[in-house]
Amino acid sequence: MLLRKPIMSDNEQGIMRQAIEEELASNQINAVLWNKAKMMSKGQEEKRREFYIELRLQAMQENVKSHVLKEIKAEFARQHAKPADFLSAKDLFKTK
Repeated sequence: MLLRKPIMSDNEQGIMRQAIEEELASNQINAVLWNKAKMMSKGQEEKRREFYIELRLQAMQENVKSHVLKEIKAEFARQHAKPADFLSAKDLFKTK
């Protein structure tokens, strides 16, 4: 199984890798990714850790990408929203 090419700079990846190492040190492991890494490593524990780090890095990058796209869409919607029509003629004839 091939891992996807990273979408972030080396510096950004370094920061994320450090965060992943801290997660591992504090035993905050994503069980799904850990099990996937086990299958990929074919029982070799050192390889399992390497695969896990790569899988976790990809997951973190996808989360960042998803968040950025969500923010872009929200900003686009704000910029293209129609202004409220508070002085609409239909409002003049409403009964109170």
